[in-house]
Amino acid sequence: MVDIGLSTHTRHLTDRHVLDHLSGHAPLSRTELKSRTGLSQPTVLEAVNRLLDAGMVVEAGRGAGGRRGPSAQLYDIDARCRVAAGASVSASDVELAIVDLRGTVIAQRRQPFDPDESASQVSDVVIDLIRSAGIDAERLAHVVVGTHGQIERRTGDLGFAWDLPHWEHATLETLRAALPCPVTLERDVELAAAAEHVAGSTQGLTNFGVLWIGMGLGYTSHIDGAVLRGSTGAAGQIGYMPTPGAQSPPLPTRHDHTVGYHGGLQSLIGSEALHALAAELEVDAPLSALSRPSALLDAYAPRVALGLATVTALIDPGTITLSGEVGHAGGDALATAVAAHLAQIAPTECRVVAGHFGGDGVLRGALELAAREARDATWGAAAR
Repeated sequence: MVDIGLSTHTRHLTDRHVLDHLSGHAPLSRTELKSRTGLSQPTVLEAVNRLLDAGMVVEAGRGAGGRRGPSAQLYDIDARCRVAAGASVSASDVELAIVDLRGTVIAQRRQPFDPDESASQVSDVVIDLIRSAGIDAERLAHVVVGTHGQIERRTGDLGFAWDLPHWEHATLETLRAALPCPVTLERDVELAAAAEHVAGSTQGLTNFGVLWIGMGLGYTSHIDGAVLRGSTGAAGQIGYMPTPGAQSPPLPTRHDHTVGYHGGLQSLIGSEALHALAAELEVDAPLSALSRPSALLDAYAPRVALGLATVTALIDPGTITLSGEVGHAGGDALATAVAAHLAQIAPTECRVVAGHFGGDGVLRGALELAAREARDATWGAAAR
């Protein structure tokens, strides 16, 4: 007796295996697919025919195809059969891009961001950008939006952000009502970490952390390949961490959406703290000064190391990347100085490295995640 469910599942796995190889190495002939996938020639032929019928794969001309003799038919994925969108929301602007299933950017736009408006300003840009690119909205498979603040683990929505009063607990509902596809909301630092893991400083690592230093602070840890989010999703709100040398005033009973929190580690190494320290040392260009030996680097690096010492003691990430506007600007000089101070006070060894991406890492990570979700949604239907 043939197990139809198992047969369908096997076809699905086979088709996805072929699609994954075409996505990374196309155009390929059937012979090359057989060699790369390890599947038999009949199995490859059946899979290619199914995928052609489903519109997932297209013929891509003829070529050597890995063999001698007449040129072979080559195949490729139809990368534009579905598209995805990623957005990065900062205090000043929103940057958004549309990508195909390979992650190739089709259209991109940056425009001023108004924190006093709802998240509909993001969905409006998505729809307008899709139309401007001549793409039917029905082809949009997934949208990923990166923002600061806490993403609730239970709902996936924005739990709080000091300067986004109209986004709290309403972002996903707003975006999903306006967009014809699933929407994922993610912390900016987590998307920056995704970008670093795919094409940056933490490739191949299963244990690492990313410290985002900008107007606000954010931290994420990946331990044994899993993201540590905490029971509510608030793990990584490192700016609130009580730190020697910093005040820890009580949180206000209601969030003040204009000033945020000025205690803890935030008050020692956040962007405002860095500029205050630079003014004290009479340094005119603090971001530039962090990238080379300077009095500011000597004063600032120990502060960052002090914050990371607690992280290494509790989580032991092995490697920490400095990201965000400040972390990226400091580059290797800041990372080296922080590592030297951290080695003196941390109980376990931990590398500190400069991130490959600055603020652009958030959008890069959003696009990586969106394209992956789009592929799963599109290719998951290949054998159905």
